[in-house]
Amino acid sequence: MTVSIQNTPSSSLKPLKPLYRWAGGKSKLLNSYNPHLPDLNSVSAYVEPFFGAGALFASVKSTYNQIPTIINDINPELVALLNTIKHDFEAFCIELQELETAYLSIRSHEVRNYRFYQRREQYWKEQIGSVRASALLLFLMSTGFNGIWQVNKKTGRYGTGAGILNHKSSLFDYSLLNEWHRALQATSIHCGSYADLDVPAGAFVYCDPPYRDSYADYGHAFTDEDHKDLIEWCRQLQERGCVVWLANREANDSFFEENASDASVLRFDITYTAGRKKKTENGHEAVKAKDLLMIWNNKNMIKAA
Repeated sequence: MTVSIQNTPSSSLKPLKPLYRWAGGKSKLLNSYNPHLPDLNSVSAYVEPFFGAGALFASVKSTYNQIPTIINDINPELVALLNTIKHDFEAFCIELQELETAYLSIRSHEVRNYRFYQRREQYWKEQIGSVRASALLLFLMSTGFNGIWQVNKKTGRYGTGAGILNHKSSLFDYSLLNEWHRALQATSIHCGSYADLDVPAGAFVYCDPPYRDSYADYGHAFTDEDHKDLIEWCRQLQERGCVVWLANREANDSFFEENASDASVLRFDITYTAGRKKKTENGHEAVKAKDLLMIWNNKNMIKAA
């Protein structure tokens, strides 16, 4: 079944904001997702196997705090950052304040640019998982280019270049960081393949893998065969009473029609500004896209309209 709808606003969902920009993040789609959510008071857990910036996690956690949550990402740097926020919050904030103060004391864009790459070199030398490394990573993600995650070929770690660097009064929202610290306390955080997750029966599972036409470099290729395997995994979870959502983007072929024909499909018109721009005579402009949401429902858990 295919339903075509517009990305229209709704006031019923008030999500906790993501901590950082992320190419392919779902903040713009939350209001469109909301009418299709299952009854979150009836699910056994909320599971997000491809975490990224966790926009839907943040929304679910801030609205239904009692739901057990399981999050996963294959990126060890990102998972280390989340674990630091969860377990070493005070020391983490002290490191952030030092980085923020030093950065804001510099007014020259040229010097800020130089210091960005200096901090990136420092990050590469730090052990992943240390408080200092996590603070440096969030600093780089907050000042790097356009929410894009690129991997340095030499180090195999975060390697995105500098962004605009025009911050005037602050880099970090410490109130938001504190909210994330609280939200992660009852959250089980994992690093690895989605297929290795122990998903409880009756869970709500939201999968947001790298898109088939993505320009972002997450450091781990995700091929068409990987997408087929993920679709089969979603079917297996449905058999265990889970509601499963799988996000992707229309790629002007019949891949998902052929490989996920048993799923209900919603289509959303959206414009991405991070990592998806085309060259025009007047420079670059954001590319309009059509996002897909494939749903395998446990019919007994569908939220009443």
